[in-house]
Amino acid sequence: MDIDFTWLENEVFLVSLNDTERQTLTGTLQPTRFDVGDDLIAQGARDQGMFIIRDGRASVFARHGRKRSHLGWAEPGDVVGSLSFFGGYPATATVMAEEPTLAYGMDREGYCRMLVGHQELLAGFLTYLHRSVARMLHATNRRAFLSPGGDAATE
Repeated sequence: MDIDFTWLENEVFLVSLNDTERQTLTGTLQPTRFDVGDDLIAQGARDQGMFIIRDGRASVFARHGRKRSHLGWAEPGDVVGSLSFFGGYPATATVMAEEPTLAYGMDREGYCRMLVGHQELLAGFLTYLHRSVARMLHATNRRAFLSPGGDAATE
């Protein structure tokens, strides 16, 4: 499965990538297909990496005992798993494919490859990551304040 560099240039990095940067990303990002019901991220697990959703849609939910709270959706362009990836703690939610989903995964080893000698590539990725996290937090806050009683929707 190939990486769609045109999409990465237009959506993530916002600049054209040179051959060296493309080669680095080929060794860093793992294109992965998820079928309906597959977990991209499992609540409670550690070291799952993080994913940029390229195509498809995933549900984000958390379990607390027998209660399952739907927290939102992960759609093309969203980054999932970054909080536990950088924080080093277990994932606080599950991200499950609701339709066939293609995501670009990155593990710690791949992230470290970007740290060494690819500062411009890393800066572009981190800027994108910050925009993605801000977008998700904004959506979460809107849901929390607009839902009855100020609680996230529960199933």
